[in-house]
Amino acid sequence: MTGAGGAGLVARGITVTYGGRVVLDAVDVDARTGSVLAVTGPSGSGKSTLLGVLGGLVLPDVGTVTWDGAPVVLDDHRPDRRAALVLQGHGLLPVLTAHENVELALQLEGGRSAVSQLRSRAAAALVDAGLGPDELTVDRLAEELSGGQQQRVAVARALVVRPRLLLADEPTSELDTAARDVVLAALRRLADGGAVVVIATHDAEVAQWCDARLDITGGRATRHPG
Repeated sequence: MTGAGGAGLVARGITVTYGGRVVLDAVDVDARTGSVLAVTGPSGSGKSTLLGVLGGLVLPDVGTVTWDGAPVVLDDHRPDRRAALVLQGHGLLPVLTAHENVELALQLEGGRSAVSQLRSRAAAALVDAGLGPDELTVDRLAEELSGGQQQRVAVARALVVRPRLLLADEPTSELDTAARDVVLAALRRLADGGAVVVIATHDAEVAQWCDARLDITGGRATRHPG
């Protein structure tokens, strides 16, 4: 179920406080290359905050995050561009179509391929996320899509840049079982290709499907097998 071994993602002693409240308390994370890690815990436990730290979007008060031994946050405080994030609120541009939202991610990554190649990669990513041409959604504005459709577009937008680290915050929460399984299969293929995938989820079946689970309770983390 997993790809080739490697150092992967390593976080040590991650501590984050907000307004005097300890959200994450000396949390360690280990996710080897080719694996999928679930982050579980009750609402407000710090799952989204941890994903932000792992992606370099949230700077911890204490602790370090590395990918294959190199810091996830670069010297100029920019996150490593090998990481992609699927936001819980989707984060799509409402005035762009589903296809345009995905293609824009390629352009922002510096994609200089021909327009036809960019469109082809965007279309393939949408299919991977379960939104093929027959869905009649790829050319609709993002604001016209259902929550589940927006969620799959957000997954496609992350997949299209072929990240080495994908951090997904509740990527299946609005999907039925069939659509959920399509998205999970796409995330597994990404991991099998040499990436690390971290999924924050409330879904016990999704957590069980992952290779390992990191449960956060009271700011502390406990690791379990998948």
